[in-house]
Amino acid sequence: MTDARETADEAAARWKARAESGTFSDADRAALDVWLAASADNRAAWNSYAALDEQLDAALEAELLADLETFAAAEEAPPERPVKRPFLWAGGGAAVAASIAAAFALLPVGTASVVTASYETPIGARDSIALSDGSRITLNSGTAIEVAMSDARRRVTLVRGEALFDVARNRDRPFMVEAGETDISVLGTQFDVAVADTGAQVAVLSGVVRVSLPAALGAEAVLLAGERIVSDHDRDRLGPKTRFDPAEVTDWQTGTARFVEAPLSAVIAELNTYREQHIRLGSDDLAALQVTGTFDLDRPGAAVAALEAALPLRAEAEPDGGILLLAQ
Repeated sequence: MTDARETADEAAARWKARAESGTFSDADRAALDVWLAASADNRAAWNSYAALDEQLDAALEAELLADLETFAAAEEAPPERPVKRPFLWAGGGAAVAASIAAAFALLPVGTASVVTASYETPIGARDSIALSDGSRITLNSGTAIEVAMSDARRRVTLVRGEALFDVARNRDRPFMVEAGETDISVLGTQFDVAVADTGAQVAVLSGVVRVSLPAALGAEAVLLAGERIVSDHDRDRLGPKTRFDPAEVTDWQTGTARFVEAPLSAVIAELNTYREQHIRLGSDDLAALQVTGTFDLDRPGAAVAALEAALPLRAEAEPDGGILLLAQ
């Protein structure tokens, strides 16, 4: 490969990262057109990235993601650490034993082996799991995951709930997350995924993440740090990329939830993640009330009292232990 060819490949990776950033302007588009018109090498390099799914296999797809990380990420990824512990472990002693359930298996796949494990947190609990590759997964309340590790790939299925992934960089072993019908691919980054029956939300805190809907041809996006996207499984489509405050998706790790002008319905949905007996709204008219504040997720009763104090609401206890919010 000539130096000119390498330059075209590097430039194409930069252009691809910019085009997928969510801030690609008309001026950027014009500049890209000028670059494409400059040489056949430039056009060939660009086309090789634009036709990723049709032209490249999984290994080359991982290489593309590595290039995007190289050119789009602001910081250098930390070197891999040697791992001297078993495949998976959960820290925290008795506290973790009380709040997380795990199961392990060793499955042969062809000539290789896949080590699997399952983890689950009950309602109201949060826990952190370390993987043998140096990655860490923090599970929110009521979350279940299945992990499968091989020499070629690292795969996690988010069965339900929400998890924060801090993935150790390994260019040779892509890290894949399945959240319902949504697939997330990374090589080394930090991101949050929440899954529901209707779709999944992916928020990137560092690095580069590729999100796709395999059932919907062409439904994919590359997210950079500070970007979030929501998938719609019913309609087989991805929503637009949006910016977000990192605290919005990481506060739950410390047992708090912060809302800024959020609809009451969204606040109730979040609080119910931490309650066996749910909070309900007595009228659909209350759903759109705006809420701004920080709530202690470990004290759901205090959160209800705060809503009563801040909004024209009154709370009534229900026979099943739930709470009904009514207009005053």
